[in-house]
Amino acid sequence: MKRLKGHEILNPVSMVIFVALLITSASATVCIQACDYTSIQAAVDAAKSGDTIIVKGKEYYENVKVDKSLIIKGDGSNTVDGEKKGPVFVIGNVNPNINVTLSGLMIKNGKSKIGGGGILNNATTTIEGCTVFRSSAFDDGGGILNYARLRLKDSKIHSNSALGNGGGICNYGTVNASGCTVYNNQAKEYGGGISSNNTIVMSECTISGNKCHEMGGGIVCLDGSKGKLTGCTITDNEMNGVYSCLVATMNITDCSISYNLENGVVNMGDMTINSTSINNNSADDGAGIANGAYGYLILNKVSIAANKADVGGGMQNLGTVVLNKGTLITGNHADESGGGIYNEGEKTGFRGKIIMNSGSSVTKNSAGGTGGGVYNMVDFTMNPGSSVSANTATMGPGGGIYNDFDANLTINGGSVTGNKAKAEAGGIFNYGETTLNSGSLISGNSAATDGGGILNEYGNLTVNPKSSIQENYAKNGAGIFNGLGSLLNLVGGSIEKNKASNYGGGIYTCNAMRLEGSVIASNQALYGGGIYIEKANVNLISGSIDHNRANKFGGGIYNNGGSVIGQRGLVHNNYPNNIYPVKNPSP
Repeated sequence: MKRLKGHEILNPVSMVIFVALLITSASATVCIQACDYTSIQAAVDAAKSGDTIIVKGKEYYENVKVDKSLIIKGDGSNTVDGEKKGPVFVIGNVNPNINVTLSGLMIKNGKSKIGGGGILNNATTTIEGCTVFRSSAFDDGGGILNYARLRLKDSKIHSNSALGNGGGICNYGTVNASGCTVYNNQAKEYGGGISSNNTIVMSECTISGNKCHEMGGGIVCLDGSKGKLTGCTITDNEMNGVYSCLVATMNITDCSISYNLENGVVNMGDMTINSTSINNNSADDGAGIANGAYGYLILNKVSIAANKADVGGGMQNLGTVVLNKGTLITGNHADESGGGIYNEGEKTGFRGKIIMNSGSSVTKNSAGGTGGGVYNMVDFTMNPGSSVSANTATMGPGGGIYNDFDANLTINGGSVTGNKAKAEAGGIFNYGETTLNSGSLISGNSAATDGGGILNEYGNLTVNPKSSIQENYAKNGAGIFNGLGSLLNLVGGSIEKNKASNYGGGIYTCNAMRLEGSVIASNQALYGGGIYIEKANVNLISGSIDHNRANKFGGGIYNNGGSVIGQRGLVHNNYPNNIYPVKNPSP
């Protein structure tokens, strides 16, 4: 091969251009081969498609336009300063059908009236090992505005701002990011760190310390967009960590979402979260997760822990949520209602629906008011193998679950155990419709006053075969307290080993009650070991009331001004007597 002359191409395939600027000298010195350029733009203008430009020297003050396929490569110490005269790099504005790589550059002080203060991209661009910072936009994308195809690798996007969306990055095309850090950016509208209107895929990235005024302090996927986050950390953002809008689709896997203000996650679209920790977030409503009216949310092996809100410490729901195996909602707190979950809606409007499947758990949450574990206003279903346990309501009823007026609580084999209310209803407060189906267990709950297991107040409670209410404790109605305006239908199942310090070890009822197949056994109270009747009608059709104990009177039934009709022979082997008094009182 012949020896190259002054301006000949070093490589027959691509040209390498060295740009060097000595800041300490009044003159610029050109690095060795190929050309004498003192600016990146001059090197770009002279280059051919496919060439590589190697940037040397510390700092360049310019705004670079690239409309050919190039690699522009620094060593990590080279700064390109836009001096607030426009975007630092505009790529593919004239020719979008190009491939550009920027690597090892520090890109700063861009300012754009149309968007993309640091980088405005209209081509297929890779940004690797770069830092984009201290840039701003009057519209979208303070750091980067992408309209085409952008790949980010091992780069930092920080301290940028936008008056529109996407303080750090605004995406209208496709973004694929890995190993990146997006931090301390801000937007006046949506997406303090990142706003995406199309498709974004991120892996092993950190999104932290960003903020916005509207939604998506960390990252927002806007209407109809798609997002996938894998192995990412979203922390310390203000106005939500992650926000998914209407008709947006998001998948979050193996991520950590923590210490964000105004919700860790907000979902208004279709979202699946897998193997992710959502913890220590704070908000007025739904500190860990807020699932909106149109939101459909699936949780697989998700930990929602130590979040704090006024209502819905762990989660607030207006849409549909499915909790699958390994999902744990624990250690959350609500100052008012729903320490773990606040499920809300209206009878004729939006109806929040939550389904707990096998292996999902709501445990060790607390509420200053009602519903230490769950506050349900609409539809809540517990399937076999799901549990609500060890939750506390410190001031109001429903240590485990508060089921509000017109709400439906269906327990299909799930368990409500070890919950505590410092007022009434240790396990469940039912003001609506509650049904216990086969395999359901209400056990080990306690209330300071009434209804250790369940308090039924102006509601309908049905206990079906093979369900169990056992070993609960309260002052009155340790197993069930059936209050005013309520209907209690015992179709089957068992009420056993509950203990009341005063009245009604198994059941305290002051409204209609029907025994049709249930077993009430081995309960204990001062009066009415099995059942205490307060001016109500009890209809005994089938089942049994046996081996209950009263320390005073009415081992099986204590009837205070009510009536016992039907098969009295179902009451037997109780201590000290089966029914007290023996006859119904005279009218």
